[in-house]
Amino acid sequence: MSSPAPVEYAAAVERFLGQAALGPASRRVYRISLASWSWPLVGRPAPRGAGRRGATPPFVPLARLDDPETGPALAAALRDRAAGTDVRTVNRELSALRSAVPGGRTSGGSPATRPRASATWPVPRRRSRCSPAAS
Repeated sequence: MSSPAPVEYAAAVERFLGQAALGPASRRVYRISLASWSWPLVGRPAPRGAGRRGATPPFVPLARLDDPETGPALAAALRDRAAGTDVRTVNRELSALRSAVPGGRTSGGSPATRPRASATWPVPRRRSRCSPAAS
């Protein structure tokens, strides 16, 4: 019997990470990155520097991803993050978010053409351990 679909962002992130074919180090990086995206989802800036480590992310209902304001809020957070860190870090964090969030949701696409976040959360594709992208 499968577990019920998560209704909260952090629970969905943990479910995604639990099923993703990631090594321990990559799983840790994804967890930190995905947790940092929860702040702009509630309209608050993510903690920076030492304050980022160990910060308790805010509660975010998964349905928040269906809000039309989410795409612009995440875009603004991405611009802020890009202003303060290198491009590789920003690309890695954006890639983690796109891997975890159901299709099109982070770009603010039309709600009529995509599944509701509150109803779906992707099951990661299993990757072979010999694949360079597996870690």
